[in-house]
Order: sequence, then C-alpha cells, then structure tokens
Amino acid sequence: MGSVLKALLQQRHLQTLAAFNHEYDRIAGRVEPETVGHGPKKAQFYRWLSGDVTSLPYPHHCRILLAMFPNWTLEELFSDHTGEPLDLMRPQTSASTQVQARRTADVESIYPNRLDFVREMPPQEIFKEARTIEMAGISLNMLCQQFADSEILRLLQSGTVIRCLFLDPAGTYIAQRESEEGHDSGVLSNLTELNIRALQRVRRRATGPYPVDGTARY
Repeated sequence: MGSVLKALLQQRHLQTLAAFNHEYDRIAGRVEPETVGHGPKKAQFYRWLSGDVTSLPYPHHCRILLAMFPNWTLEELFSDHTGEPLDLMRPQTSASTQVQARRTADVESIYPNRLDFVREMPPQEIFKEARTIEMAGISLNMLCQQFADSEILRLLQSGTVIRCLFLDPAGTYIAQRESEEGHDSGVLSNLTELNIRALQRVRRRATGPYPVDGTARY
C-alpha cells in the first residue's frame, strides 16, 4: 500500500528519488526557478510515497506538486491507494481522451515556437553527453549553427555517432519551403549547403573511424 502520489509516479516511472527530483527541477525551472535544487530529501520523499505524513509538505513543495499533477489536489495526492497505478484513471475521462493520453504519454513538454524550445533546452545541454545523435530536417541549425564545431569534434573523439539527414539544397522541395516561409530564393538552400560543409569540415578534422555523415540529403 502507498499513496496516490506513489502510484502516479509509478505511472511516469519517477518513483526513485533521483528521477523524481530531476522532474521536480524541470517543473520548478518553468514555474518557480528559485526552488530548483530544493526537492525533497530521501526520508521525506519516501514518507510521501508511503502516505506516512501528518501534514502537507512545505509550501514550495506543494506548489511544485500541484504543477506536476494539475488534475489532483494535495489531499488526494497524499491519500492512501491500495490498487494498481492504472486504477487511478479518472472515471469521468472519456474513452477518446484515454486514447489520446496513451498516444501522448511520452510527451514531456510542448513549446509554441522554436525560440522558446531553445531557451528551455539549449543544444549545449541536449548534446553534451550524447552517445548517438540522429537528426533529420531542412538545415539542422541546432547542431550546425548553435553548437560549436569544437564541441562536435569533442563528441566524435569521445565515440559519439552523428548522423544527419538534410533536405537537398539543390532540390525542388527546399525551394517550395522557401516560398512557403516567404524567403528570397536561395536563402534556405545556401544555409543548408553551408551547414553540410560545416559538418564535412569537422569530419576532416577528426582522426580515426568516427562515423559522421554530413552529406546525406533527401
């Protein structure tokens, strides 16, 4: 037996202290940055999971928990739950909503535009410990323009595999995209060609059998 909070965390595979505090900091960074790094300690966290609490947590914990589980009250989160984690599906949830929830179960965040995404998830954080990078797109600016050549080289020399698939800068589809986005002719083509050459330049600097494909196009 444990708390409703425990079952909800099991649904998200966040039932360990490290996993929970990582998610806690991610939510806190969005809604209350000053609380990042101030998640629960081990003993407190496992009391939350067991439901062995005599009062609600500190206010900043409460605010982050409510942001993490917006459809639940604090009283519900710390109430006892004796069934399976999936038993906590709200009865009023429609069948179509349940299907949609399953389809988006692994979606963590949605950003209204590219700038907001980059602010929240800078390339330096996304790529710094990557062992495999596989990207497909038009110009792949996040890797080629916003991540330093020296860092790409460092990844390669540490064994990271990088595969990049660009839209053919000489093809018809990139010209269509330029028209759709209101660009002058050649803007996206030239940028894509520039980025391909940038990866080729890094590949030439790398020594050893480091797999880098900066020429694949579609």
